[in-house]
Amino acid sequence: MREYIHPYKHNLEKEIQRVKDSKMLASNKQLILKFYKHNMAQELSLPRMERQTSVLRKVAEWQKKVFTGLCCPK
Repeated sequence: MREYIHPYKHNLEKEIQRVKDSKMLASNKQLILKFYKHNMAQELSLPRMERQTSVLRKVAEWQKKVFTGLCCPK
């Protein structure tokens, strides 16, 4: 794994914990975490995964609707 100047690994861990602690719909939590695991398997960069997780969490909390079309292979 690549080393970064900024604390992306720490930020990503905090963001995952925020998703788990959030009051969003349980189905959205599961999809966000599944998407995160899929990205880990694809070896995406930490900054990209942190950003995607953060944006998905904010949208889920704001919209309060079930996500559809968030694709992850089964």
